[in-house]
Amino acid sequence: MASDGYLNLKEAARYLGVSDIKIRRLISKGLLKVSFDPLDDRKRLVKKSDLDALKTPRPVDGAPAQRQEKVSRNLAHGKRKNSNANQGS
Repeated sequence: MASDGYLNLKEAARYLGVSDIKIRRLISKGLLKVSFDPLDDRKRLVKKSDLDALKTPRPVDGAPAQRQEKVSRNLAHGKRKNSNANQGS
């Protein structure tokens, strides 16, 4: 580990389970803040807490309510989701 509470970009990618390129894209989009290693200003570091914040799922506005409404509407009209098991051969 680069420093306590900080990871270099390769370690950050491994921590999130994504590619190095994805980490660079998150930085360029401003979604991930980067710091420079005080001992080597060529090395970029990210806070582990910032990575943890990215790992936390964010709710989609209205999605559960819309899904429930659609399911209720379909059930009221007698519709069911077709699956391969329900289709006869």
